[in-house]
Amino acid sequence: MIKWKDILHVFNTWLVANLLHPLFVFIGWGSMEGEWFGADYVSFYFLGLIFSLFASFPLLIIALLIFLFIRKAELPVFSKFGSWVFLVTVMPVTVWCILFVIIDDGEIWHEETEMIIFSTLAVFVSVVIRFRQFFNHATVNNKGERQWLI
Repeated sequence: MIKWKDILHVFNTWLVANLLHPLFVFIGWGSMEGEWFGADYVSFYFLGLIFSLFASFPLLIIALLIFLFIRKAELPVFSKFGSWVFLVTVMPVTVWCILFVIIDDGEIWHEETEMIIFSTLAVFVSVVIRFRQFFNHATVNNKGERQWLI
């Protein structure tokens, strides 16, 4: 059974990753040019944010399915978190590679590999930032003991 708390956790993690992704692109590409602040970078960040939100929406659905699968798995809590980190971090790389096979016949250019690195880094950092919320999926039963919902 899907719970509102699960949806909210995955949505917030997805949102943090989307806020970080244009920032990582801004830092990575902005540091190469030597300019850090300007109207172009602010508009670039918001344009990148809007593009990132739309482009990664299918990943939100896939991440929710992964989260529900991990939640139902009979694993220790730390193994579930490790699985969550691994699967969600690999997900953008897999989607990028599938897109390259469909669109460019498998040719990957230098700019695309940078985008893969930035998006994967954003996902990894967002999951690590929200690790505490992952472990907060617990309830107190009738005996006062914590039961993990994850």
